Amino acid sequence: MLTESDKLWIKENRAQITEGRTVAVTLVMQSKVGEDPFTKEPIVSDISVVTSCVWRIYQAVSRTQIQTVNGITVEEGDVEVKFGNYVDVRDAKYIVREGVRYRVVSVNAAGIGEEYRFIALLRKVT
Repeated sequence: MLTESDKLWIKENRAQITEGRTVAVTLVMQSKVGEDPFTKEPIVSDISVVTSCVWRIYQAVSRTQIQTVNGITVEEGDVEVKFGNYVDVRDAKYIVREGVRYRVVSVNAAGIGEEYRFIALLRKVT
């Protein structure tokens, strides 16, 4: 069984492992800024948050290789990103890296003992 000190040690090592492998991305999320006085529908606005993540592009080894993530078939050029617990990527409308827009296809919360990071599958928007 993992103790609290084990969990802390794992988190600290994860920070060392990902150091130097992260890239800057912009998450565009919708935020509720008010409510329509007549219809009571929420009024939303896009907000941008710049953060960092580990970025990995999926590449097929052969034409017969099929990869799936959460039951979704991975296509050539799809991207796996890993975020720490400081940002919930499930609320992201899309993610921008170097001017290229990606939509979030799938998100998994991960962690040992507790969920403390998010792994997302992204697909380029054309």
